[in-house]
Amino acid sequence: MGNKVALILPPTDPNDQYGNLSTAAPELPPLGIAFIAKYLLNSEIDCDIYDFSVNRSRLKLFLKKEIYSCEIIGIPVFITTYLDVAKFVEEIKKIKKSIKIVLGGPHATLFPNDLFNKNVDFLIVGEGEKPFCSLTMQLLNNSVDYGNIGNLYYNNGNGFDFTFPDEPIKDLDEIGLPLLKKFELEK
Repeated sequence: MGNKVALILPPTDPNDQYGNLSTAAPELPPLGIAFIAKYLLNSEIDCDIYDFSVNRSRLKLFLKKEIYSCEIIGIPVFITTYLDVAKFVEEIKKIKKSIKIVLGGPHATLFPNDLFNKNVDFLIVGEGEKPFCSLTMQLLNNSVDYGNIGNLYYNNGNGFDFTFPDEPIKDLDEIGLPLLKKFELEK
């Protein structure tokens, strides 16, 4: 591991996240992250994937060492995990303040105001593949023209500004199959 971009599922309690379905939790790979990883790869951007919801043992190594190679971290937020995500993001920013935190997922889409805080740099609502990839390319190239990226909230230092709503991807076949090989599927 050691890419500049990481997609992370933070450590959460499966009982809190899945309720009565918690026994199925380890068998459900996060397809949203898998599709974003594939979309990035299609644009020749490699990323690391950390699923701390099924492998907490790597968390300590990530926070002590691997975090320093990251410049951008994308994290999905679910209604049942947003408090855990807020704590996790705060911990990340204490370790490496310059890292760019991008939140997305269902909670970000439905309740973006819940996630506006000083530790969050960007928030993607709706489909995340195109905006996360465009944002990543800009950040890696030290560009700051977020106005051409749809579905994006960005922290302007005094609050969050929204760019514009974007159209969803019409043909999912253009992405290809989700990138599942980066997950520890045996877990």
